Amino acid sequence: MRALLTHPRWLLVVAGMSTAFVLVLVARRTTNGTDHAATVVDVPRPVTSTPGTTAVLAPRVDAGDALTAIGPSLVATPEAAYDVVFLTVAAAYGRCAPTHAHEFGAMAARARLPVLAGLTSVLGPRTGSRAALLVGIRELAARVPCNGPFDLSIGPFRQRVTIQAYAASFPDSYFEPDLSTAPVAFAGRTLAERASDSCNGVAYAVLPLDAPRAWQCTALRAEARRHIAALCGGSADAAAQQIHDVVTRLPSTCQ
Repeated sequence: MRALLTHPRWLLVVAGMSTAFVLVLVARRTTNGTDHAATVVDVPRPVTSTPGTTAVLAPRVDAGDALTAIGPSLVATPEAAYDVVFLTVAAAYGRCAPTHAHEFGAMAARARLPVLAGLTSVLGPRTGSRAALLVGIRELAARVPCNGPFDLSIGPFRQRVTIQAYAASFPDSYFEPDLSTAPVAFAGRTLAERASDSCNGVAYAVLPLDAPRAWQCTALRAEARRHIAALCGGSADAAAQQIHDVVTRLPSTCQ
């Protein structure tokens, strides 16, 4: 499977599918900027906080009927939830920043993310189910605020998200949508900069975001990816050996 995901042709397929989904969602939003099938509850709800911290209040964005039915599946199947959050945020990002609409799809391909695999496992091959999903996500994304946190509500499923933080932390935020700060290894680079860097594709091919890991390994692998991306511009033979050395220096449990 990993060999398939690192194949250039497969990379193009993933990029095309991800970008196409996002562009369809952005392009088909309602012309008057409103959507009555999903609602935003503007009254902030109390948020529990620990002593000495400030609670962050956020509006709740409720999905309409087209999405609510899959809410229980999102609770039971995290992989499907990752996809719905990704598609919703990416579509809203494209609405809020139209010139950057393609960046999520491009970065998802660079990082070899399993986009749509989780949803496919829930929806199955039925075309009608996928069409209804697109309608539901489009309706939901039309209501998502461009700035600040919000609570995504799809039936029993809940997820707090901030579009800008999700973008700044992507692709790591695909698996952790509530990340509030970008990984240090990103070195302050924007999503656009990272998505356009082909060396990132090499780094994620060598050390993919393929499974949950202890935070120590997550940090070490992120730093190793940064190092690999810096090496990939050299001669092929030298870079291959140097990249191999970077990986072998990681603890065996993190490789």
